[in-house]
Amino acid sequence: MEKRFHIFSRTSWLLLCVFLVALAAPAQDEVTYLNGDLNSDNEVNIADVNTLIDIILDDGTFSAVADVNRDGEINIADVNSILDLILDEHVMTFTVGDVSFTMVEIEGGTFNMGHQVTLSPFAIGRTEVTQALWEAVMGSNPSYFNGDSQPGGPSHPVEQVTWDDCQEFIAKLNEMTGKTFRLPSEAEWEFAARGGNYSHDYSYAGSDDVDQVAWYRQNSNHSTHPVAEKIPNELGLYDMCGNVKEVCLDGASNLHSSIPLTNPIVPCTNNEHVARGGCWVEYHFNCAVTNRGSTDSPVALYRQGLRLAMGEPTYTPLSLTKYEIEINDGWFDTLTIAGASGLYQVSCDNNEVLTISQDSSTIRVDAINAGSALVTVSDLTTGEQATVTVTVNPSEFEIEKITVGNETFAMIKVDGGTFMMGATPEQEDEATDNERPVHEVTLSSFFIGQTEVTVGMWKAVLGYNPIPYYIPEYVPPTNAAASCVSWDDCQNFITKLNEMTGRTFRMPTEAEWEFAARGGNRSHGYKYAGSDNLDEVAVFTGYRYPLVRTKAPNELGLYNMSGGVFEWCQDWFGPYGSEPLVNPVGPESGTERAIRGGCYYWMDPTYCRVSCRIGADPVPENYTDNYPIGLRLVMEE
Repeated sequence: MEKRFHIFSRTSWLLLCVFLVALAAPAQDEVTYLNGDLNSDNEVNIADVNTLIDIILDDGTFSAVADVNRDGEINIADVNSILDLILDEHVMTFTVGDVSFTMVEIEGGTFNMGHQVTLSPFAIGRTEVTQALWEAVMGSNPSYFNGDSQPGGPSHPVEQVTWDDCQEFIAKLNEMTGKTFRLPSEAEWEFAARGGNYSHDYSYAGSDDVDQVAWYRQNSNHSTHPVAEKIPNELGLYDMCGNVKEVCLDGASNLHSSIPLTNPIVPCTNNEHVARGGCWVEYHFNCAVTNRGSTDSPVALYRQGLRLAMGEPTYTPLSLTKYEIEINDGWFDTLTIAGASGLYQVSCDNNEVLTISQDSSTIRVDAINAGSALVTVSDLTTGEQATVTVTVNPSEFEIEKITVGNETFAMIKVDGGTFMMGATPEQEDEATDNERPVHEVTLSSFFIGQTEVTVGMWKAVLGYNPIPYYIPEYVPPTNAAASCVSWDDCQNFITKLNEMTGRTFRMPTEAEWEFAARGGNRSHGYKYAGSDNLDEVAVFTGYRYPLVRTKAPNELGLYNMSGGVFEWCQDWFGPYGSEPLVNPVGPESGTERAIRGGCYYWMDPTYCRVSCRIGADPVPENYTDNYPIGLRLVMEE
C-alpha cells in the first residue's frame, strides 16, 4: 500500500502545517504557541529539529513547545514527530504484510566526494531494512542478532546477508509492491548521508559527535540496535553511520576522477562491492560519511545490511560532437563527449597515426603520420561505446621528423621568399621605434620547428627539466614549452642535439623568425601569428607552464609563434636600417640578444605581435631563473 504524496510549494506546505496543528491544538486560552516551533519564528522546519536535538543532548529541560507529542517527556520521539511534519510531503510509505517502511524523497544536487558529482532526484530509505521487513518479503530471517541466542529482534537491521541476497530481496519486494526499488549508488549514499542540499558538513551523518548518531564499537555493547534510536541527519535519515554497513550498487574500484561525473555507478569487476557507513563493531573513523568500505559479495557478514533506494537517474545516451575527423599530418582537432555518466575512457587502435589526450569531456586528436585510426569512447558506468573515424592526410607542407630518445619533433620547411619586415600597416597602432623602418628582406629556404622546444625534448638531450619548480604537483609536463633558459643554455642544447642527430640545428635569425611567424609566402597579413584574434592562436595569460599545440597554428602549420614563451633568436639586438637585405644575421656585436613572440607571463598582447621585438641579456649569470624565454629550432637543409 502506498501513501499518496504531492509536492507543494514551501509556503503552502507551512500554511497547511499551521492549519493542521491549529486544528489539533487546545483552545487559544490554553496554549499560545505553534507546536514544534522551538525557534519562535512561526515556522516548523529543520532548524527546529536541530534546536530540539540540542535540548535533548543538553539536559532535556522540559518545555511545552518542545513536547511535540504532549506526553510530558522530551525525547527522540518528539524529533520523529517534527520530522513527520516537515517531511510529510517528501515521503512515501509502503506496507508489506503488516510491516510498513518509509522512503524519503531526496532533491538532486551537486557535491564534492573527492571529485564533483551531480545527482538526479531519488528516494532513499529512512532507515536500514529491518529484520521484520526482510522476513515479510523473504519468509525467513538470516540475521545473527535475531533475539534468540543473541540480542536483537524485528526492529533491528537485517544483517548476515550477501550482496546477491540483497538483489534477490529487492526483486521479490518489487514483485510484491509493483515498484522499482534498488540499492543506492555509492554517490547517492554519500550525498544522502551528508544531508543532501541541506548539509551542515558534519563528519558523521547528522553530527560531528559520533555518539549522537551512530552505534559503533565504543557504544554498541557488541551488537546491533533497533533502527531510529539515534538522532537523524539533516534529511531525517537514521543510522546512516553505524549499526550495520550498507551495501551499494557500485563495485569497490576507486572512483577518484578529475572529471565531473553525473549519476556515476562504478562497475563491479572483482566480485567486490562498496559498503558504506561503518557498523556496530567498527571504530568511529569507519563511520565517517567519507569512509569507503567494501565486502566480498559471496560472504554473508553479521555486520552488513542494506538500505533501499528508488528512482531511475535522469539519463542521456552517450554522444559525441563529431564521429568523423579528417585532418592533415601535424595538425590536431578536438571533440566533446556528452551524456551517460561522465566517467569516460578513450582509446585508439593505431598509435602510429595519431595520439589522443583527454581533458574532462574534451578529447584532443593529434595527427603524427598519414593513415587512419579508430578512436573509441567508453562510458565506464553504462558500458556504452561510441567511435570516431579519423583520417590523417599527408601534410601540405614538407615535414621532417626527428627522434631523440623517446621524443619526436617536427621541422617544417619554409620556402624562401621576400617580405617587408617591421611595423607594417597592421602593426602600426602598437608598433614601437625599434620596429622601424620597415625594410625589404629576402630569405633562402629553411626548416623551422613546428613548436617551441619542449621540456621533453630538453630532457632527452640534456637530461634535466629546465623549468624550476618548488611544489611536486606543479612539475612541468613534457609537452610544456621549455623556458627559464639563457641564450648560452640554448647553445649548449643545440650543440648536444647536433652531436646526437648528426644534423645542423641552430636558432633562427630575427628575419627567419618573423617571416615564419607571418606565414611565409602564404601570409594573410595577420597581426599575430595566424590570426587577428589573439585568443585563437596564443597562450598569453593564465597558464603556469604553457603547453605547445594547444591553439590554432598559423598559415605554415606552426604553433605558438605568438604567446607561449618568448623565443631566443641568433641575432644581437640592434636598430633596423632601411636598405633591402638578403639573409640578414643582425649586428656583429651587442649586449643583448633578440627575443620574439611574447609570453604567457607578461600578459600583454602587444608583445605577441609578429613584428614586436625586444632584447634580453644572454649571459647566464645575469639571467633570472624564472624568466619565460625558450627557443624554437631552425635546421639547415
